[in-house]
Amino acid sequence: MHSSRLDRTGDGAVVVEVRETTMKTTEKTRATRQPKSNPTNEPKTKRAKTTRRKAAPTAGAEAFEMACEPGRGCALEDLPDGWLDSDAGASVIEAFRRRCEEVKVGEGGDGDNDDEGGCCLGVLSRDCVRCGLEIWFGYSSNFRDVEASEKKKARAAAKKFTLADDVVFLDADDDDAQNGVQSDVVGFAVYFRDSNEAYFLRRDDQFTKDCLTKLFATRRVSTYHAQRVVRAAMDAGAAIDPSTVRMSDCRLDAWLINPDSGFDGGLDVVASAFQRASPRDAADALARLRDDVRNALDFCVQGANRHRRIAAARRVESRVAAGLGVLEYYGIGFDRDRAGEMKNAASARMDALNAKAKNDFGVDINLASAQQVADVLFNKLSLPHPGAHAAKGSKTSHISTSVEVLTSLAERHPFPRLVLDFRGALKERAMCDGYDRSASAHGEDDDEYRIHTQWNNTKTATGRLSSSSPNVQQVGRGSMRNAFVPAPGKIFLAADYSQIELRVLAHLCGEEKLISMFKKAADEGGDVFVAIWNAGKNLPPDAPAEPGTRDIAKRTAYGILYGQHAAGLASKLNIGKEEARGYIDAFHRAFPRVQTWIARVLEQAAKQGAVVLPMSGRHRSLPKIHSKSFGERSEAQRQAVNSVIQGTAADMMKMAMCRWFSAVGHGSFAPDVPAHSVDSTRIRLVAQIHDELLFEVDESYVDEASDAIRLCMERAMTLSVPCPVKIAIGPSWGELEERRRLG
Repeated sequence: MHSSRLDRTGDGAVVVEVRETTMKTTEKTRATRQPKSNPTNEPKTKRAKTTRRKAAPTAGAEAFEMACEPGRGCALEDLPDGWLDSDAGASVIEAFRRRCEEVKVGEGGDGDNDDEGGCCLGVLSRDCVRCGLEIWFGYSSNFRDVEASEKKKARAAAKKFTLADDVVFLDADDDDAQNGVQSDVVGFAVYFRDSNEAYFLRRDDQFTKDCLTKLFATRRVSTYHAQRVVRAAMDAGAAIDPSTVRMSDCRLDAWLINPDSGFDGGLDVVASAFQRASPRDAADALARLRDDVRNALDFCVQGANRHRRIAAARRVESRVAAGLGVLEYYGIGFDRDRAGEMKNAASARMDALNAKAKNDFGVDINLASAQQVADVLFNKLSLPHPGAHAAKGSKTSHISTSVEVLTSLAERHPFPRLVLDFRGALKERAMCDGYDRSASAHGEDDDEYRIHTQWNNTKTATGRLSSSSPNVQQVGRGSMRNAFVPAPGKIFLAADYSQIELRVLAHLCGEEKLISMFKKAADEGGDVFVAIWNAGKNLPPDAPAEPGTRDIAKRTAYGILYGQHAAGLASKLNIGKEEARGYIDAFHRAFPRVQTWIARVLEQAAKQGAVVLPMSGRHRSLPKIHSKSFGERSEAQRQAVNSVIQGTAADMMKMAMCRWFSAVGHGSFAPDVPAHSVDSTRIRLVAQIHDELLFEVDESYVDEASDAIRLCMERAMTLSVPCPVKIAIGPSWGELEERRRLG
């Protein structure tokens, strides 16, 4: 038998210690074997030969052998011809700096096409499995994913080597066995068109951070997926100011052409938007990278030429993308201890609910199973089915147990409420687990953890920002938010637009009665939705309303915004279809210009096959607006109205973010927001959640920060209605308390 041990010598070399053990032998087998006598002369029977199989190599030995394969023991070796390597010495670094200085940034530094197509930046990464030593696998970049075969090998190696008992490595971190496959940045590719030179800045080179800082400060940087590139550059030590950086992102250019596609598939997908053939496949990863930076540069030039009419919107989108990269780099604080307590509490609630289901209702099932829950609801308890499609005799696996169904049934029996509570606890436990796994230690302090979510700017057709890996925008207004905390010595400050989409509607349709309601609420106070309800009933705006009517008015108004018909509103309010139609008709009678505007939007969409946002000029194609299918045509009409309203609100939020970047940075964006007017050491933007910006701030700086934030957000666009921002502060995201405006 063999056992292996990988060890490190004092100089860091890895050696393998192979121990050979043998079975203890008896005296008989050690003695010299004598031929046995055969007195009877009976024929000898041949004894079957036994073949000893060679022991299979251990996982530790296999790991070491794989690490010794050509190209797997080092992240990046010598570069092929055609690259200027930062590792070559001072002459290459000096030449790079001269290239950065060849184009000067003018005053304001953000002309429409200044230095467009001058240079392109790419990020080269490589998959690595760490089990005490490093085994390197396939290359990837911001332009394309790792090859499928290499990804498969890396996953297999991670599964085999990081869990093997006999792989015993000295100096291995405790977390190594949990990391699996990691994608590590190994360097940056920079291509300058004028000189036709391609530079490679190695990730750990001492000059790389200074070179990247200079590049972003002096040149327009073209790329694919700007926020990923910005975050990688900051991880390498570069200093990047979103208010001064000038970027072109061909992924954004493609999304502006077709916003219904996210264009996350790399340059091959972007090529389709520009109606070009996919870039040819090069022989190796570095050759592909050199081709990719050139092709991305070409796409950015095409994008600049194609989007001249909406050049301002293109600049805003690019600046927001750079800012999102900065947000990703800093992340948002997360309290793992508090999340652990919440997870345990959720598990305890689940156990208690399981016991209650068994004791009170005689139900011993898996409450997380929709099929088993449906069986109890509709067979054992004989509760009414949620719809005609779930008639008697239907399989319970096909009957809905959605939140809406359970909520309506909870009025008839307590068991559906128990199921809803169980699902809530189950979701909270799962979210605690997911966010905890995503949290990483910040700096050298293992007590501070932050979540570095990915901020997406091309995932929605309307332009709203989204979050993934993990999704922090899905955290509802509940206890889960208590686990999100600011940096030590800071508090959270949230700035939230109030009814922003309804205000956008009032501005776009020019409905004077709706506009006056918002103005009066801003000047004198009062509830806008109560006033809307009263308007539908021909009552004075400030007339007292019955409980529940405000919610009906709110759901009706927003249902109209999202293109909801009577059936949808009836389902939301759990009322009859005719009653829901009555609420919609009452709204339109009170505010007739809303319906006129909607009709005008649909008419233009049918004529142009698209809608155009009035503020930014962005557009969205609607190919099914003339579909013969009623369902497809209705959905396209809903998208038309929703895209204009929600898209304009998204444009307003992005304008507010650009104004904020200017306030804390050194670049000018709007004349009423002085550059560097806010102390960036005392406040930092950490998240964008729907209509809200979340900051961490010194408590002593809250008043000054609030004034600056209101300036950036409330004046982001000029509308015919006020756009007030609600400020709330607290020690965690879930413990925010509104801070009233002074004066």
